[in-house]
Amino acid sequence: MPEGDHLLGARLRALREARGLSQSELARRSGVRRTYLIALERGQHDPTLATLQRLAQGLGMNAADLVRTLVGEPFTDPTVPLHRRLALRRRAVEPVQRRFAERAGLDPPLLSALESGRNDNPRLSTLRALARGLYCCPSELVRDLPQDPAPRAGGAAPAREAD
Repeated sequence: MPEGDHLLGARLRALREARGLSQSELARRSGVRRTYLIALERGQHDPTLATLQRLAQGLGMNAADLVRTLVGEPFTDPTVPLHRRLALRRRAVEPVQRRFAERAGLDPPLLSALESGRNDNPRLSTLRALARGLYCCPSELVRDLPQDPAPRAGGAAPAREAD
């Protein structure tokens, strides 16, 4: 692994231990050789996507969550509120909020409201503009809401979107 990535190995070890798995058990569940797993945990190897997918399966999680845990990219974590993910991701692309807004074709006060959390209900057109500016898909900016167990009586319209 490149220098500084020894933290990835420590995070993998902590994740394995938090699940109560030995190296042998994770190796068996994932199909990754135990000696390779030991080397990963020591920061001596840089795993491929296929290896990460197998490790995720062995840990009982999906690959995206494993990568997010190992690399620590909160701007991709759907459990982090939109305003935090948006601000973190935007700063990685363009540190100056006004310049980003202009480049993405957004009203600067709207971007400010979105990043501060004052507006957490952007329109689809706003999500598309943000995604273009952030070099991602609009779906990456959305997190699923819990399913509403009962449909609205009389087909009432949802609350008006803020934008």
